Amino acid sequence: MSIKRILIHPLFLFAVALYILPYFMVYTGSFVDLASSIIIYGLLAMGFNFLFGHTGDLSFGHGLFFTFAGFTAGNIALHFSSNLFLTLILGVLSSVVIGAIVGGLAVYRSKGIYFSMITLAFGQVFFYIGYSSRGFTGGENGLGGIPKPNILGLNLSDPPTFYYTAAVFVFIGAYVLYRIANSPFGKVCRAINANKNRPEFLGYDVKKYRFKAFLVSSAIAGYAGVLSVYHIGYMSSQSSHWSASGEIVMMSVLGGINNLFGPVIGALMFKYLEDILSGYTNYWFLPVGIIFVFFVLVAPKGIAGLLQPLYEKLAQKLGINVNALPEKDPQGTADIEPHKKEVSA
Repeated sequence: MSIKRILIHPLFLFAVALYILPYFMVYTGSFVDLASSIIIYGLLAMGFNFLFGHTGDLSFGHGLFFTFAGFTAGNIALHFSSNLFLTLILGVLSSVVIGAIVGGLAVYRSKGIYFSMITLAFGQVFFYIGYSSRGFTGGENGLGGIPKPNILGLNLSDPPTFYYTAAVFVFIGAYVLYRIANSPFGKVCRAINANKNRPEFLGYDVKKYRFKAFLVSSAIAGYAGVLSVYHIGYMSSQSSHWSASGEIVMMSVLGGINNLFGPVIGALMFKYLEDILSGYTNYWFLPVGIIFVFFVLVAPKGIAGLLQPLYEKLAQKLGINVNALPEKDPQGTADIEPHKKEVSA
């Protein structure tokens, strides 16, 4: 890959954005802690958007996977081990198990609006169970006092050190998601979103692909949940409430559901506005809601859609055909091939 293609590659631009975000926060009078929250929620929104943007399945329960993985990692860190990699693996596995239960029922036993209602119902059920029981969740007080993990002797209590450590893990999560999104599996998922009948006609088991996309999405949400619990040292059942899952949807729509990295931009805007406006009024959600409605009505492709022309101009100046980049064709369906097993049968 040439230097010019590296400079215009979405992953490179994402890495640059991760590096300069703390400087932007300090320059605008905010704190590095906010930057950590933005990238973690940005990854969560990316995970949600892999499902919504690729298969068209709208989930209102992704707060559940985020929260359950956070509780799992928090309990392990408090009672068994502070090893980050162990808590990450077990936290993500726990979210995948919950994702398999919720996704199995939602994908194979429902369709349309009922898919969304099942995911919402599971989130609410966990919210009330977690809020009223103390063993796993700490009840109404939540699970607090979770110690920072020990990684190479780094002082993760220092906000900049924690941010750049978390940024590395966020980049790894985004890289994995990017590779999956641009794999043959990701292309079939996008084809399902564009037209469910076409991949089914070509021999693909559409429900099987939707279920797998649900598992990938819940795994990324759980991954973000573990990072979050180490960020603030606390996890509450409130994060599984339907309103928390609704905020994830808003971040994705604001950033742009047709772009893999769009939800990160949406998380930046949402969290930054929340931080600024909540200092002036308790009704900070009102202007955020107005902005959300504006983007839904006027700019449905989100902020990423507005930035797309600038991206194409930059690529043009570097002499790169942007049409050849994978991200240029988020809804592309023309290059999926008939399913081999079905064809041979």
